[in-house]
Amino acid sequence: MVLYRVTPGDVCLQTLACLTEGRSYSAEGVAETDIEGEIMPHALFRSEMADNPTFRAEVLSAIARRFADFEQLVEDVALTGFDARLARVLLRLAKDDEITATHDNLAAETASGRAFVSRRLGEFARRGLVEVMRGHLRLLDRDGLEKIATEDR
Repeated sequence: MVLYRVTPGDVCLQTLACLTEGRSYSAEGVAETDIEGEIMPHALFRSEMADNPTFRAEVLSAIARRFADFEQLVEDVALTGFDARLARVLLRLAKDDEITATHDNLAAETASGRAFVSRRLGEFARRGLVEVMRGHLRLLDRDGLEKIATEDR
């Protein structure tokens, strides 16, 4: 399951735990685009947190934003119907109404199984909302998907 994406200014909670506690990274991070980054040793991180108020404020703000994202994720999974979750993911991932993702990718994004995603995408296609192709999808009715995405809110 995809828990979150890290963008500039965001924090990866697993990385934060490793920096704070000085332990090894045990999760999987996947770069979806070219990235630039810096490796910060545990001792430097601890020093910056203690001595640099600007750095500390930025890290704490990023943590607060990440926890708000988690609250939304838990709410979506626990309280939102699957079609609304799927519609939200499709709208979020679409670039010019095209989505490059497999059914497995969409299952990870929606905290579901591949077979269920495939069945619901088939229904979305029958309703004229999407066109399903191998390895990608095309949004055909963005307004219809937006309506589904907001039904459980």
